[in-house]
Amino acid sequence: MTEYFDVLHEDGTPTGESLPRDEVHARGLWHGSVHAWVANGAGQILMQQRSFSKKTDPGLWDLSVCGHIAAGDDAIATAIREADEELGLTLDPATFDHLLVYARTNAHPLADGSIRYERLISPTYLVRAEVDLDSLKLAQREVAAVKWVDFTELSEAVARQHQEDPTFTNISSGQYAIRPDEWRQLYPLLKNRVS
Repeated sequence: MTEYFDVLHEDGTPTGESLPRDEVHARGLWHGSVHAWVANGAGQILMQQRSFSKKTDPGLWDLSVCGHIAAGDDAIATAIREADEELGLTLDPATFDHLLVYARTNAHPLADGSIRYERLISPTYLVRAEVDLDSLKLAQREVAAVKWVDFTELSEAVARQHQEDPTFTNISSGQYAIRPDEWRQLYPLLKNRVS
């Protein structure tokens, strides 16, 4: 079944057009994705390792929940669905704390050596949840592993990675799929709420 995305203007407002996923990506049109950073009371962030078979950022550690927003869906409903499908995790919509809307153009190196450019408008949330990692049911085609990472440790690791590779072009397995421009905006918002 073909997945459709609502095409957006750069300011995030809908154009009124919905197109197939592949066409949106091929034409580099603005569309929506959602980011949800799950934090527990101990100041840790839930991180997921992307499957090694993913086309973009295979094997890298990424934020807790993210996904494209399908045509007609909203950001929180998408995050809740993605958390259930990828992690077997039930999130409560009442625990979503809006952080920012992040607009970006991503250059994703693909396994075949080509680059896919994406233009994304991403509502971003902090979600409070105490999660027992052993209770999660990972969708292996999407997620290789999960772990809790202390926010301070995550901050230091991401800063070190960005210092070593400021253009984010030489990333390797085991590192984080967190772009420098995104982290600069997110860090002060997360720091005040997590650590």
